[in-house]
Amino acid sequence: MEKLAAVIENTDRSDDFEWSRIISNIESDTVTISPAVPDRAVIVQSPDEIIIPEKQSSVFYIEIPLVLRLKIKSKPDIFLTDISSGFFSNTWYGDITGGILSYSLNTVISSDVFSEISPSSAVSRITVSNRSSNPVRFRKIAVYVQNMNIYEGLNDMLWTDDQALPSQGTMKLKSELKRSPVKAGKSVFKSQIFG
Repeated sequence: MEKLAAVIENTDRSDDFEWSRIISNIESDTVTISPAVPDRAVIVQSPDEIIIPEKQSSVFYIEIPLVLRLKIKSKPDIFLTDISSGFFSNTWYGDITGGILSYSLNTVISSDVFSEISPSSAVSRITVSNRSSNPVRFRKIAVYVQNMNIYEGLNDMLWTDDQALPSQGTMKLKSELKRSPVKAGKSVFKSQIFG
């Protein structure tokens, strides 16, 4: 007879939710739930064009909605599913042959640190550096969150790793992940790619 990994039952089934059943033969009585970053890059669009003058840098802050990651506690842990904490809209970023499937976010690009955010989000600090001798203009930023860690930090908010976007004057900003977060904090989630 197979053992159930866990039984999660809610008899008050509201029509507002989509229900799923996960069945496994792993012998474990523990399911873990942790905050995690989305599994794809997120695209954030500014309502106004952003201009970074030549040889200058600017820091932006973006609110990233998190997902709840469910895993069976085992050796190794078994990934079950991610539950979105917000609405993620699918989008294509880039040209037709070299683009990526991403999520489009309804959030803002801010030059100021947020004083508060949704408890189901994390703040991501993005540094855009213009290394060219011409201004760089853009409206959208692709933030490659899927490899970021999450930290507990300033104002009891969650933060991601920092990201640097250097530009040589082209419209394409290539991301560089910085594992040293701006804020000293306890690691809440270490990124793992699930195949």
